[in-house]
Parts: sequence; C-alpha cells; structure tokens
Amino acid sequence: MRRSIYTLFLTMLMGMMFLPYCGADEILTFGGVPRVPPFSFKEDDVAKGFFPDLFRQIVQHAGVNATIKLYPFKRLNQYLQTGKIDGAISIFHKKEREAYLIYSASPILISRTLVFTKKGKEFPFDSIADLYGKQIGTLAGWSIRNKDYDVAKNEGKFVVSGAQSYDQNINKLMADRVDCMISTDQLTWFFLNKRNLTDDIVALEKAIDRNVTYIAISKKTKNILDTHTLMRKLNAAHTVIQNDGTYKQLLRKYGLRNIK
Repeated sequence: MRRSIYTLFLTMLMGMMFLPYCGADEILTFGGVPRVPPFSFKEDDVAKGFFPDLFRQIVQHAGVNATIKLYPFKRLNQYLQTGKIDGAISIFHKKEREAYLIYSASPILISRTLVFTKKGKEFPFDSIADLYGKQIGTLAGWSIRNKDYDVAKNEGKFVVSGAQSYDQNINKLMADRVDCMISTDQLTWFFLNKRNLTDDIVALEKAIDRNVTYIAISKKTKNILDTHTLMRKLNAAHTVIQNDGTYKQLLRKYGLRNIK
C-alpha cells in the first residue's frame, strides 16, 4: 500500500516538473515588423524575409505551434509590454526591455554601423575625428548611436547629406557627391549585392555602432505557462540550426553575412 502511494506521489511530482509550456493546442503569436526587406516584409499577406524564415525553422525544430504577425514597431512593442502577443521574432536588445522580455540565449543576427567608401578612396578611420571635413551620406531621419558623431555633427565638423533610401545613398557615393556613407552593414551589403557593386564599394574596418537582434518572449503573455521552458526549447532549436548549415543557407538566400 505504502509503495503504491509512493509511486503515485512520484508520478504526480514528475508530471508537475514536465508541465507543458502552454495550453493544449495553443497557437502562439509572435510579432515582427513589416517593410524592412530583406529582414521582414509582407507579401500576399504572408510574413516573409530572413527573420520569418529563421523563426519558422526554429519553431519547427522545437515542436512549437506559432504564427507570425507583422506590426509597426511602436505597436509591436506595446503588444509585447501588455502581453497581447506572446513574443517577437526579432528585436534589438535594450536593458529597459528586460522588464517585459525574455531574450534568447544567442543573437539571431548581428549588424554594425560602418563607414563605406568607393574602392580606391579608402582613408584611415580610427575615430570620428577622421571624418572631419568630409561630405557624408546617411539615411534621412536615421540616428547614429555615437556621442562623438553627434557632437561633431552639431559643431559642423562635417556635412551630412540625408537620402531617402539605401539605393539613393549608393548613387551619391558612386557619383562622388559624397565622400563616404554611414549605414548598417547587413542592409548595405544586401543592396550592393542586388546591384553587383560589391567590388566597387568597400567598408572601413572600425565600427561606429553594433546592433544585436534576438528572439524574445513577453513576460506578460497569458498563453505560455512556463516562458523559461519555452525559451530553452527555442534556444536548443536555434543551436541545431546554427550547426546543421540551415542558418548559413538563410543568410546566403537574403544576401546577408554571419557577423560574430
């Protein structure tokens, strides 16, 4: 009798330890942002791009039932804070977001803000002071997270020319209307690959800024019983994809590079 009671207790205890991470047949909703090719965009009302493709591979390996919806970032962030959606397929790590997000153990993409020049017109670049006196192309309205850059810009140490698109910036550089352009490497390489200009424009080595993107789960979600168990499953699946060549295949598909 005692043995039967002990066996029943042990069975119940094991069951409690391995509770499912979400309710039965629950379809989780993870959000992303639209209109950022090749990272994430909508086509025929379907989320496409590097981040949606990667996320689908990860949840497939993890055995997780999830759907992707794309929102403007402000709304995406609000939904993550309130738990209206269960997580994000991609989001930059910021300390203040740790209050409502659990980040994946490893980043899903790293990008850097670099200085690009025409080949043959490279110059030494170790600090923002090396940009003094130059005409610099950037995206209009885009902020560069570098205090020295902001100070030098406000003091008129160089001239900044804002463009409406990456292609417009590239055109200015190729036509010698700017001396260099400052932009994120992953997107710049994507557009240079599309235009077969990777041999004509080069990046200077030193990075001005570095952005790290993660998958995240909302701490406010009501659909996930154990957010940490789910994230461990996603982390394990991400490791598999990194090691079996799937990750590199997706990078090549979208003209991106593996930065560590």
